[in-house]
Amino acid sequence: MNQNNPKDKEVFPFKPDSVKEHSMHIFKDDDFNTDAQIYDIVRLMFEYPEREFYLFHNASIQLSSKIISAEKQNIILLNKVDCFYYEHPQKKKNYIKTSGNNSQIDWQKELIKNNQEYHRYTLKLTKKAKLDLEIAYKNSKKKRKIKKII
Repeated sequence: MNQNNPKDKEVFPFKPDSVKEHSMHIFKDDDFNTDAQIYDIVRLMFEYPEREFYLFHNASIQLSSKIISAEKQNIILLNKVDCFYYEHPQKKKNYIKTSGNNSQIDWQKELIKNNQEYHRYTLKLTKKAKLDLEIAYKNSKKKRKIKKII
């Protein structure tokens, strides 16, 4: 296998029942501090609807006012939240899902004891936001065509 070729697939020492490949974007609270950051994330969600978008939020603090505003303005849906995630001790933006606060597994107990819990919010664009963005996109394409003609 050529390490430099991303098209090469990893070879398993066994044959799995199935393999699912997908792309996801992971955000933290500080990725939602400005209107420009919200705009960039909304644009990314619009341009790549097949991808998954997650916000890992520190469970002990309130959500960013910007993300709450985007939800209230009917732009972003935050309708699914998963609990009991903990940041990986050595890897940034990598989270481990535990089996809850009453884990019986030693390494999970240690992780829970020494780290902050995060909630994983699944981010989706609302239908209204998608429609507004599609209209804006089509209008911008028309303007570009008109400029080419003139």
